[in-house]
Amino acid sequence: ENPKTLFVLRLHPTKLANYRRHFEALEGIPNLFIQSDGDLGPLLRIADLVIASRSGSLVEATIAEKPAVNLHLPDHPFYVAGIAPSIEERFAPSVDPRDPALDLGALRSLASDFVPDEALRRRWIGEPSIETFERLHSFACELIERPPVSRAIPLRAQLEPEMLRRRLRLELRRRSLLPSPSSRVVDH
Repeated sequence: ENPKTLFVLRLHPTKLANYRRHFEALEGIPNLFIQSDGDLGPLLRIADLVIASRSGSLVEATIAEKPAVNLHLPDHPFYVAGIAPSIEERFAPSVDPRDPALDLGALRSLASDFVPDEALRRRWIGEPSIETFERLHSFACELIERPPVSRAIPLRAQLEPEMLRRRLRLELRRRSLLPSPSSRVVDH
């Protein structure tokens, strides 16, 4: 529908094998480039619109002052499991990708008109500075270096005190109520 627009599809770097099979059919589209390696920064600088789903790139788009939309995917495993929306989703308007009225122009318009909550923006990124970018870079590197999460933890082990403490720490970090550890600290 948009042959003169270049689309860059970024696969999540820790889930490449899983995601690649979902997007194999798109690899023949001439104006679609599938990329998963390297820094997101250069792509953000040239982007006209960032389209993501439950992604930290929505925060990065806000920092780069680029319009962004959050694809609300009702069949996403997190929504199906009832996992609360991520804080990142509050940095862009939520759209249903199955809505036939949403073409590229409508997405750009929605994204351009959206303003993230100022208190949330200040709490997360303040005024963009080199320290903000370094903090985000450190956070992204930490996430990429983590081993894949196994969801096959026996229920009995999930109720052990150390596991409960770890889950509480992760939830507090997710809500920005607890700082992330230094990249030198390994938190298993």
